[in-house]
Amino acid sequence: MRELCEEARYVTGRFGPLYTMNYHAAPSGRCWTYAHVLLICPPLANELNNSCRVLVNLARQLARQSVRVCRMDYHGTGDSPLDLYECRAEFFGRAVQDVAAVLRSDLPAARLTLLGVRAGGLFASWYAASSADVSALILVDAIERPASYVKELRCSAVVAGLADGYQRPRAAGGIDAFGFSFSEDLVEGLGRPVTGVPPGLPRFSLASATAAGCSRRRFWSRNDVYRLTQLEDQVLDCLQRIDATHAKASHDHL
Repeated sequence: MRELCEEARYVTGRFGPLYTMNYHAAPSGRCWTYAHVLLICPPLANELNNSCRVLVNLARQLARQSVRVCRMDYHGTGDSPLDLYECRAEFFGRAVQDVAAVLRSDLPAARLTLLGVRAGGLFASWYAASSADVSALILVDAIERPASYVKELRCSAVVAGLADGYQRPRAAGGIDAFGFSFSEDLVEGLGRPVTGVPPGLPRFSLASATAAGCSRRRFWSRNDVYRLTQLEDQVLDCLQRIDATHAKASHDHL
């Protein structure tokens, strides 16, 4: 019988502590070696709120399938310090790096896979472009055109400004969108194309059941998120394919 364990932990980051929640379910009374550690990089703003329950349930279900899982809160989100409008673009890629470093230290034998959802896929890719520790990327409803994402973000801010004269505190030049304030540095960073990801790195793109509607509106609503079983099955399939890729590479090396 596997008992699910959920452990909250603050990780020391370059720009301050980062809140993480870790999930595992090793068989009772046995020493267990994990083949995979999955770091979930969530989206931002309203998409973070709309996907939170699904990602929590996903982490729990994968942990019961012998996958070590970590969910993280970036600076300016969740239980990590700062407000979003105080955060620069570099905070987010660095946050992934800092949490990944702890996971690699705790589980050096496990393959580190990053699962990035929407903007989280950008942050995961930024880190993967600068690290050899990443075994694979799994991107959920990936932002394929960052400039278009930012354009829609700015448009939503204009509409919100016309409808509501209230302005949240923010850094000079920032925008308010979906009730959240973004610094101009973060907005510009979100719009930059991702470069430098090793071409040989396994990369899987998953689309939600309502991806067509999501692509039209650019942003997730609560009705756009995955059904839990569908996402769980697809992520497990990706992990199995990663295992097969590494097994083949090991065989070819011999």
